[in-house]
Amino acid sequence: MRSLEKKIIVVTGGSGLIGKEIVGFLKSYQAIVINAEISISKDNLEYGEVNCDITNSESIKSVINKVIIKYGRIDGWVNNAYPKTDDWGNHFEDILEDSWRKTLICNLIAFSKAVKR
Repeated sequence: MRSLEKKIIVVTGGSGLIGKEIVGFLKSYQAIVINAEISISKDNLEYGEVNCDITNSESIKSVINKVIIKYGRIDGWVNNAYPKTDDWGNHFEDILEDSWRKTLICNLIAFSKAVKR
């Protein structure tokens, strides 16, 4: 794998089961990882945490701006977060199609609206 040393990478939902693994993996390659997570109450970019609601493009824009102000750039973005739908926490195979659709919309459309120039 190419070096990720000092690369600025934002991971949405970095506090979840999969998110923690992604964050740990990226850090093991010396990336500077920002966990963009709705459950974070207070931003702390020095520690690598910022509040983000992936269902809200303004919240995503805010994260982008904060990270760029702090680090001057973003080298990578991992869309890992998902909204807490009614079937949240079910086994993978029991998640309803509408929940998958909502997750895709949040991760693709909200992000693309936020970065539109």
